Amino acid sequence: MVIEKKKLKDRKISKLTLLLIIISLIFPFVYLTGCGKVTEKPITYTRQQEIGLYENPGTPIDILLLLDQSDSMSGYGNEPPTDPNNTRVEASKYFITSLSRRSESEPFLRIGIISFGTDVKRENVVDLTEVKADPEDPNTKRLINSIKPLSLQSTSFIKVLKEAYNQFVTYKTVELKRKPVIVIFTDGEPYDSRNLTLSAYFNEIENFYNVYLKKIGVQIFMIGIDTTGKTWARSVPYWEKIIGSDNIFRIDNMEQLFSKYNEIVQKLFYLPVTKPDIFTKSLEFDVQPYLEEIQFDIYPETKEIAVEITDADNRKISEGSPDVKVKEYPTYKTVIVYNPVPGKWKYEIVKGQGMVKIYKTLIPNKISLVSPGLEQPLGRPFNVIFAFVHPDGSEVKLLPEYLLVFSGKIILPNGEIVNLNFKKGENGIYFTEDKYLPPGEGPYKIVLTATGREGFEIKNEYTINVIKAPYISLLNPKESSTIKGFRKELYIEVLLNYGNNPVKPSDIFVTEPSALIWAQIVRMPGGGKSNIVTPLQPSSDAIGRFTGKLPVTLNRKGQYILKVELDGKLKSTGDQYKDTLTNTFYIYPSFLDYLKIYWWLIIVVVVFILIILNRKVLFGERLAGALLIDGQEFPLSGTKVTIGGRGANIIIDENLSGIFGFIVPGPSEKDEEGNLKTSLEIHYKSSPDSKRFDRVDILEENQTMTILGKVIKYIR
Repeated sequence: MVIEKKKLKDRKISKLTLLLIIISLIFPFVYLTGCGKVTEKPITYTRQQEIGLYENPGTPIDILLLLDQSDSMSGYGNEPPTDPNNTRVEASKYFITSLSRRSESEPFLRIGIISFGTDVKRENVVDLTEVKADPEDPNTKRLINSIKPLSLQSTSFIKVLKEAYNQFVTYKTVELKRKPVIVIFTDGEPYDSRNLTLSAYFNEIENFYNVYLKKIGVQIFMIGIDTTGKTWARSVPYWEKIIGSDNIFRIDNMEQLFSKYNEIVQKLFYLPVTKPDIFTKSLEFDVQPYLEEIQFDIYPETKEIAVEITDADNRKISEGSPDVKVKEYPTYKTVIVYNPVPGKWKYEIVKGQGMVKIYKTLIPNKISLVSPGLEQPLGRPFNVIFAFVHPDGSEVKLLPEYLLVFSGKIILPNGEIVNLNFKKGENGIYFTEDKYLPPGEGPYKIVLTATGREGFEIKNEYTINVIKAPYISLLNPKESSTIKGFRKELYIEVLLNYGNNPVKPSDIFVTEPSALIWAQIVRMPGGGKSNIVTPLQPSSDAIGRFTGKLPVTLNRKGQYILKVELDGKLKSTGDQYKDTLTNTFYIYPSFLDYLKIYWWLIIVVVVFILIILNRKVLFGERLAGALLIDGQEFPLSGTKVTIGGRGANIIIDENLSGIFGFIVPGPSEKDEEGNLKTSLEIHYKSSPDSKRFDRVDILEENQTMTILGKVIKYIR
């Protein structure tokens, strides 16, 4: 009786081999069905400019500063000067600088300056000039350098308002769809050589305003100072009748001019209103969340004074920090802090003595319009979609302790208001579930607002021009549709319409149809966008139909934003025309996609389970101990051992040939002392001639039985 050990070893290996075979079969199957990394194939396309996520209007505002330089400013006769230190000059320079900082993208802000008195002379006019946020912008410097103290006799408002109107006409403010704004600083009432009554002067001004300025939508801000109480105070009721009381600011001394200029900037750009901070030693102040930046304009009483700013994390704000910019001016210093930490901040004078005045400008995270486009064709309804994100495109997370409520409204050309309710999408995207169909042509305003505690408010306003023009409608993918299964390309189908009917592109546009309509995914789950802009091709099957496949791998679960842009030259006018259509859709993985994504995890889990449960699941219970046959010990291992004659693992009778029985692990249980007692389950033939293993016995530890005339004992 001998044990054929090689065969036992082969049986152990065979089970492991089976597992490896199963894994090797699963892996290539999953890999070949697409779990391998897919890379986008580079394609050649003729368009370089990408389609933006946001409908960015820049700052299409034309602002004219009308600066009263009458004799009263410098003093005349026995009257004391209103502005003996020429503060109006420094304050106006500060105003121009503050305005230009808001001109960050096209179309850029335009600013003009008109100094006036009895007349408006050409040498005292700086025409509307485009400015940019760059501190070294040459146009901003030229405007600032043009502001000088003058003495121009009387105060003719009608002449300066006519010059302002001519500026707007000459520089096509209305045609370019820019917002006209006039800011007037004065210390007096209208007067010239005609010596009219006050009522007569204002009747003239009111008539001109109603016929010309109001017609083109001019917004007027007025800052008035009256140190004697004799002139400006009498004019206020007249100005209120013309421009309303909300846009009139009164100051008691020239130092307040800085603050009022700052308030006008805040009103113009919908920034949170702040008052100047004044202190002689130190001052704590609160910084709200949801701010993109804070601008501190620091005016020390003397040049020897140095101020230190500490944020809510007790970090000293210094010029060397990557999130801090510092700019020195002759009379003040500007410190800009990006992504400020909300909480309690502190100013402290660390050098010198005296008073410090600081004007804070809070720049909140912007509510950026995604849809509709700034030019909206009549006849196509739209969802209002906006993004509340950081400049890098990442979502602005709402703080549980300082939540914001988003709301909006559409103001129709006739003044009617339609309120909007928003639903949160993914990655900082918010949208209306209901579409809005403009009833007619004209300028519509979309006002988007986020409201927090204690009056904190973020507001952005967009003007949408609804016009009768050709437009595109999307056939595939459908609005807010759900697409099942990841894919390597997106099929797009649109229709070119005019009115409510599809049209041939050659009937409307000079542009080659193959380069007329473009598509791009501008927002993907988790942020980012596709870098591919693909043209859609006209279909020969139907009028106005364009189709194409955007070769972008869509393998992320969630919300996508697709923009399709019509951009071509009109036959009728020769003008370049653009229409943008925005669509959100969702992609969710199929069952096969889940296998592709998590194949490695599935294998790891299965192998782990097999390892933990291998005795019962894959390999079964394993044999242990030994058989004692006629005093000779035969160790047991593996999950199954055969017994019998030649060819069996354990040879009991060498005169026999073949397998007489087999041994597998039997039941096991613990004894009273907690020790595990095992047994063997022996399957064998009732006779050597039997063809079946028709008998089964359980052999427990230290028990014996007889097989083929041999006494067998199970020992551990």
